Amino acid sequence: MDDTVSLLTIPRFTAAIVLAAVTALGAGSVSANTGGSSDMIRVYEAYAVYKMGRFDEAFEMYQVLAEEGSARGMLNLAHMYAHGEGVEMDREQALLWYRRSAEAGDVTAMLETAEAYRDGLGTRADATEADRWFLRAAESGNSEAQWLLGKRLHDAGDEAEGLDWIRIAAEEGGQMHARQFLSELDGEETNGQAFSEEQRQQLREILARIDKAAQNRDPSGIVAPISTEARIRVRLPNGAGWNEMDREALRNLWQATFDQVQSYDYARSGLELVPVSDGMLAHSRIHERLDGVDGSRQLEIRETAQFRLHGDQLEIHRLQLDIRRVD
Repeated sequence: MDDTVSLLTIPRFTAAIVLAAVTALGAGSVSANTGGSSDMIRVYEAYAVYKMGRFDEAFEMYQVLAEEGSARGMLNLAHMYAHGEGVEMDREQALLWYRRSAEAGDVTAMLETAEAYRDGLGTRADATEADRWFLRAAESGNSEAQWLLGKRLHDAGDEAEGLDWIRIAAEEGGQMHARQFLSELDGEETNGQAFSEEQRQQLREILARIDKAAQNRDPSGIVAPISTEARIRVRLPNGAGWNEMDREALRNLWQATFDQVQSYDYARSGLELVPVSDGMLAHSRIHERLDGVDGSRQLEIRETAQFRLHGDQLEIHRLQLDIRRVD
């Protein structure tokens, strides 16, 4: 396997649906209800229903949560309106619920609202309003918003402030596009930390343990190698917006999935290792088959895990899961 493969860039599609758990999980607001509240449990359940393809049922579950004032319920309801699943596509309704969720403090909803005003989705394009929401999301710690705001400012001629935001996105949020932009701007190649062959083998063994835990439907085993301080980003099927969460929220997401299936298949393929300045990126594809009472679903997860040394052991410091439908 060639360990010098170029870094993959994964485009972010605006206002597409967020499968519920990821959005459910943290949608950029890791600080709010990522634990085990009753609302969050209901969001996880709605996510699992969505993942099984029962869109009408998922829409109703999110609608109830949204009308009760759940910021994540609002966010997921907006995603469903934006993508037209479980309901007729309606960009105006999508923006209405994105704004309500954003005003309730959900950072991913702030970013979706910014992009809707930028692109004129459900409203007329309004650069001033877009920048206002990009700034709110960036100031709330969303690395995607920091990168996008920084790039907008940089391209508009405000290079100093733009670079400040881009560096924050790259250094604090680990945003891949921001890191690549700075590397190209500096005219430097990232040679990365020189992982020994023993460390690379340890990395492969960690992924093998994760795979075995998934095959055994053991969510705690899946998240065990992930640092408690890890930044985790997930995008659910159909090009949904990115959502951030913590390790416990990811564990709950896996548990909600396993609770919905009668049988489950999981396999990893195409592992590629890419050295970066502070560790190693592991790119791979995970294939899922979920069988439930209503039929089967096949999904592909495009995973990027950043490994760092913690003492003499490797741990996952950042994790990105891009989930796509293949059926």
